[in-house]
Parts: sequence; structure tokens; C-alpha cells
Amino acid sequence: MEEGKDQEGTLLGQEISLDGTRVTISILNEVQEIIFDKNKADLQVQLRKQLKNSTITLAIRREKVDPSKMIYTNREKFHHLSKQYPVLGKLKDELGLDTDF
Repeated sequence: MEEGKDQEGTLLGQEISLDGTRVTISILNEVQEIIFDKNKADLQVQLRKQLKNSTITLAIRREKVDPSKMIYTNREKFHHLSKQYPVLGKLKDELGLDTDF
């Protein structure tokens, strides 16, 4: 990824759907919408060029985020990741690590 393009990369890591030639990117907040708007033209040109299809269009869909599911603390982050990767809990116990750092 190019230097200084971390935000754009994060945006492209969101859910993307395709309906015909319409590419829709799910966004979670206003900041992502600003990033999308800033890069929409360049991304659309690149997609059209790479896919050799001049009818491709880009759109966004704002997803609702449940505030109760937001992860803030290190403990919450670790708990969330250990659900996805149970081996993390084992490693934490075996190495005697503390999740509150």
C-alpha cells in the first residue's frame, strides 16, 4: 500500500458487494464517507481500467453500528480476539500475560 494511504486501505477492508456493474462499499461512519468521497473518482477510474469495463460505478451504504458492541478497552479487544482465535487464551495463560496493559 502506498505511503499515507492507510485510511483508504481500511475503507477497502469493509464489506463490498457487487450488483451488475455497481460496486457498493459498506461504511460505518462519516469519516469513512469523507475518505470514500475523496478517493471515489480515482478508484472508479482504476477499476474501470483494470477490469476493462467503462460502466462500473461506485456507491456506499451506511451500516448501523450497535454501540453496545463497540470494543474500547484492551480487555475487550483481547476477549473479542480470543473468541475468534481460541489459541490466544491458551497462550495468555501459558505465558502468564496480562490483558490490562
